[in-house]
Amino acid sequence: MSFGNFSNRTTYGLEPAAARYCWSAWFLFVLIVSVLGDTTILIASTRGGAFKLIKINSVFIQHIAVSDLLICLTYVFPSFVSMLCDGWVFGEVLCYVRVYVGFMVLSVSSLLVFVMSVVKYARLEFPFRTLLWGKSFTHKVCAVVWISTVGCPLSYLVIDRFDIVFDYRIYNCIYNFSAPTWKYVLPVMALFSKFLPNVLIVIANVLILLKAIKMVRVSDRNERVKWEGTLTVIMTALVYTLSFFPFILYHMVEMFMSSSSTDEDDRRAMVQFYRTVCSIVLFNVFSNFFIYSFTMEGFRAYLRARIRRICRRDIESRQHPRGRRPPTTGPDIPPED
Repeated sequence: MSFGNFSNRTTYGLEPAAARYCWSAWFLFVLIVSVLGDTTILIASTRGGAFKLIKINSVFIQHIAVSDLLICLTYVFPSFVSMLCDGWVFGEVLCYVRVYVGFMVLSVSSLLVFVMSVVKYARLEFPFRTLLWGKSFTHKVCAVVWISTVGCPLSYLVIDRFDIVFDYRIYNCIYNFSAPTWKYVLPVMALFSKFLPNVLIVIANVLILLKAIKMVRVSDRNERVKWEGTLTVIMTALVYTLSFFPFILYHMVEMFMSSSSTDEDDRRAMVQFYRTVCSIVLFNVFSNFFIYSFTMEGFRAYLRARIRRICRRDIESRQHPRGRRPPTTGPDIPPED
């Protein structure tokens, strides 16, 4: 494993220790909320009445939840531990695994939101032509999305599989892109994996919104269910786009800065800027639970039922502690002499 400039702790590390602990607290919050929220989403999506959506939307929601959990495993958790320990503690092998798997999962997340938006627009615009698009079809589409992102780690293996560094800006392992070939390959990859999907997500959801506004004017109860699914797709895409926009802005600013600049203030500002935008992107990881709670009545009802059940069990356990039998309702039996 090679070490580039970003692996210089003195230059890029978080100081003092209190700053690291504050940033690690943010990662811990994202980790807890995302694991609990996305696990709840996966469980609720298997219950018939929790998600009153067409099966296509439910399948996309499941795949997005899985990708968010994998992001927590490959990015959020390692960064949290590395910030606490002030360095990488998982060994060289897991550093490589984190890079090759983690970058693929990040691409999956954006492509799933993009494909979900396009499919939703197609359902609204061509309802009769898309009647046969069911659960099996959507799983196949999502499988193609997952498989398509394998090209990213494969390119790392082909060009320079050892170009891995520990980045003290985000306290995680990253691919360094230091080989001369990346000068030509990286812009193409960024265009098709990041820029175009985000632009098309915006376009698709503007079209969805315009179509949905026309539909809601003459909606009955069944149409309100369709509007519920449409609002879910729009808000999911909106949060993703807004959380990813600062990352694009960072790279635009970086393009206009001289790579040979030695200004200490500029360097510190860009490091903090990069660290901040990478943290803002994490809003997309845990926000879906709150989005679905806001947009889907069935999901809210499911959560209320689960909370009532937990509270009922807690009350019963307090009234009848373990080892003590509840009082009987039969006639009193006099004690033996």
